Amino acid sequence: MAFNFSGAHTGYGFQISDASTAGTTMRINANSLTAGTAMAISATALTTGTGLSITAGTALTGAGNALLVTTTSTAAPTNGIVRFNFNGIRTTGGNAFQIDDASTTLATTVKINSNSLTSGTAMAISATALQTGTGLSITTGVALTGAGNALLVTASSAAAPTNGIVRFNFNGARTTAGVGFQIDDASTTLATVMQINASAITTGIAQKISATLLTTGAALEIDAGTTTGNIYARFIDGATVQGSITNAVGAAVAYNTSSDARLKENIVDTAFGLDSVLAIKVRDYNFISDPNHTVVNGFVAQELYEIYPGAVTVGSDAVDAEGRLANPWGVDYGKLTPLLAKGIQELNTKVDASAAGLSASVLQTLATANAITINGTLTINGVTIFNGNAKFNDEVQFNSDTTGTATIPAGQTSIAVTFSKPMSKAPRVTATPQGVIDGSIGVTSKSVTGFTIQLQKAQTTDIDVDWQALISQ
Repeated sequence: MAFNFSGAHTGYGFQISDASTAGTTMRINANSLTAGTAMAISATALTTGTGLSITAGTALTGAGNALLVTTTSTAAPTNGIVRFNFNGIRTTGGNAFQIDDASTTLATTVKINSNSLTSGTAMAISATALQTGTGLSITTGVALTGAGNALLVTASSAAAPTNGIVRFNFNGARTTAGVGFQIDDASTTLATVMQINASAITTGIAQKISATLLTTGAALEIDAGTTTGNIYARFIDGATVQGSITNAVGAAVAYNTSSDARLKENIVDTAFGLDSVLAIKVRDYNFISDPNHTVVNGFVAQELYEIYPGAVTVGSDAVDAEGRLANPWGVDYGKLTPLLAKGIQELNTKVDASAAGLSASVLQTLATANAITINGTLTINGVTIFNGNAKFNDEVQFNSDTTGTATIPAGQTSIAVTFSKPMSKAPRVTATPQGVIDGSIGVTSKSVTGFTIQLQKAQTTDIDVDWQALISQ
């Protein structure tokens, strides 16, 4: 049967008017069809308008449908139960499939029910040839409030989805740098760009990054700018900031534990100190998981807990599915800093006390002793006064400013001697030539910085002169 409408008109080419309130107005039975098309609408010359328009009145309820496609097939329809083919190669932007919803309170514009699906994919978007553009674009207006979502994925499964409730697979081996997942936020005052709410979780991991094959690059990279004090990460216990990782001066990172006086009370000196430091056992060991058995040094958590429990996080005997310790004991090496500081303070006090006691003891001994024997070198810084005779049973050595030898070259009559550092006053100087000279010898120009040895007349050979410079009271 064919309906040809050859004339150019502005009305309806074919119309069925049905005043009934129930039943089916038009039905096409093609139950014996095994190949081909039960109903085809061809509008190849269409430039504006609609190839197929279905209008439902305002009385349409939740039990009705403007368009219903039902299949009883148990086979695998690889081409889709409902399929839209856009075979033309478009050269300008446009939409291949669009749903316009003018309602303001409709709960759901598009809904896919696959509640009986046990395996497979409820919705798949394939854009394998896509080079620019977007495989899936979701746009919301400025009216989106805190109660709305641009994208909401809900899973009511109580099982363990090992592949993830939401998963992004990037199976292609990229040869250039790119981004696998990116959130662009143009706002300047938004409190949080990305938030993971796992407030109901009691065991497990709220967020996990796995990069087991990573050889270069980073599993996690955080850029907080170059300003000193910018926060890379903040740790909160629900009400109070416990610590942070911040940008420090000189391209460094600061690992901060909150220590504000306004957060503390009952502040007193610690009872821990040097005795605690001396009791700590420093061990050499290797980790069982290290195939190279590399020897490292440090503490054993259970041993340290007996001495300084504040630096130890107590673990448990729980194991994971692979038999590994799920919550091993740990040591925060940074928390040992206060203990070490207190130990150094106590040690310094002990050293000062010992030095003071030693000095007093030595002075008391010297004051009352009739004779003292010192085996070794005695160094006295300052003036030494002998109120009695001084006897030296062995050689006496003086520095180069006290005694020495000066050479007056042949043909010259004088030589200047300069001290390495100024004396307190001009010394008494004696000069003795080594051997017999023609004429006399004397000392002139004596001062705190030196003196001059003077010959009466020049000699035909070099003359070596021994001298001594001593200060008298």
